Amino acid sequence: MYNNKLTFTVVSDNSKIETALKTVSPLEDCSYEIKTVKSLDGTGDFHDTAVIFDCTEKKDREVPGSSCAKRVRVVCQNDPALLSEETVNKFSHIWVMPEGEYSEALIRGYFARLAAEMKNDADSRRQRICFETLINSVPDLTWFKDTEGLHLIVNDSFCETVGKSKEQIYKKGHCFIWNATPMDEAVCLSSDRIIMTSRTTNSFEEAINIRTETKMLKSYKSPLIDDNGEVFGTCGIAHDVTEFKNIGSELKIILDNTPFAILVETLDGIVMNKNVHFDEYFPEFYNIVNKSSAEWRKSLDIKRIAETGKTVITVKYGTQERILSFDEEPLMDIFRNIKGKIVTMSDITNESNAFFKTEQTANTDFLTGLNNRRSLEKYIETNYKCGGFTIIMVDLDNFKQVNDTLGHDAGDRALIITSGYLNECFEGDFVARLGGDEFVVAAVGQDEDGIMRKVEKMLGRMRSAEKEHKELEKVTASIGVVFAGRAADEDKDPDKLMQLADEQLYKAKNGGKNGYSVYAG
Repeated sequence: MYNNKLTFTVVSDNSKIETALKTVSPLEDCSYEIKTVKSLDGTGDFHDTAVIFDCTEKKDREVPGSSCAKRVRVVCQNDPALLSEETVNKFSHIWVMPEGEYSEALIRGYFARLAAEMKNDADSRRQRICFETLINSVPDLTWFKDTEGLHLIVNDSFCETVGKSKEQIYKKGHCFIWNATPMDEAVCLSSDRIIMTSRTTNSFEEAINIRTETKMLKSYKSPLIDDNGEVFGTCGIAHDVTEFKNIGSELKIILDNTPFAILVETLDGIVMNKNVHFDEYFPEFYNIVNKSSAEWRKSLDIKRIAETGKTVITVKYGTQERILSFDEEPLMDIFRNIKGKIVTMSDITNESNAFFKTEQTANTDFLTGLNNRRSLEKYIETNYKCGGFTIIMVDLDNFKQVNDTLGHDAGDRALIITSGYLNECFEGDFVARLGGDEFVVAAVGQDEDGIMRKVEKMLGRMRSAEKEHKELEKVTASIGVVFAGRAADEDKDPDKLMQLADEQLYKAKNGGKNGYSVYAG
């Protein structure tokens, strides 16, 4: 404990007692000041002081009036005043000397007990000061109660909150202090009994009426257990969480009125909060708060869409399938320390459908539904370095006659029918219409024999088409084929490959049409 300076004033006609006292070593954390005086007018009103009146030789030594100092009377063994009530009340200690002689051994023994008692008093007083200073420095309500629920000690914050003094509160119950109903007091006593029975600290949230308003207090209550293991009361500390609860309620209102599904979790994956929109999209995880988010995350099929750069998930929403954007951001405190994550999921189903519809329109030939020149260029740019890359250019023979004799509507139907043949004969390959009656097929990872079988199939399909469609009467196809593996290194860029395929196409046309020409390298 703290160092204690103990002062001893010996009132005597000689220094024999002082001499004996100075041979005693000070107790731990103590220092002694010892002096002898012949008379004493008063000791002053202070602690940690003892006045020793030596009455062995002067039995009628006058003792001054009351003082808070310890007062010791040293007397002869046969002193009749030793047994009087007046003497007992006037002195805290009586040191008896045999036959009026000074016994150093007795003096040291008496003194050791006196010093120990004074040290204990000083330690207890300072512990009380520390305790009272501490609890009165705490802004939260602090109290100590007996087993009947009567308040024994409370701090300043408690008094300020209830509007009563410590004297008024002492040994009073819940009803008086809080102006509560007997039912409220029963609830409070019930929580006290739980604490005393369980012998453990527990927390409670209690709504308390404080003057004109209701406060929500978060209380931590503990049992008081003595050295014999007996419970002699309870203590508690209560923090006003009303504002925090209000903030939580306001946050919940904000979350629920935000048009996104939101989930908030800690760094270790425990869900702290969610909103009603989360429940709409994930009803099976309605009770996920205060639990791990692992199972929920495991259920997600997270994808990244290259075209939009967005991360999305697909969920069942009733009988519908909805697309949600999936975004995670760190949750930081005021010191910019990351404390968790906030996940927001926005329904972008309509937006995605519109985007892909627009994207499809931008990359699709409006008449035939095939890929257009724009999407072909992107495909070739991405894949021309792949092994087994092939470009097949297809142009219809005698197509102008269809438009001239049957009209442009018939010409459009002929192009649509041809597109169907291309999709059928080059299944799995990238088929595009460049414009007019010119088409291109790009294939990846196929051997030359396989490609040529597809080319032959397409030519055969066109030859027999006039039997099925009058729009294709006398219409055949010429095809130019370029296997990128045969081209020289300088000819393997996309534009050069397209040029080579175009040259082979015209070789086929110049060779009599209704056939193909393959680039030989």
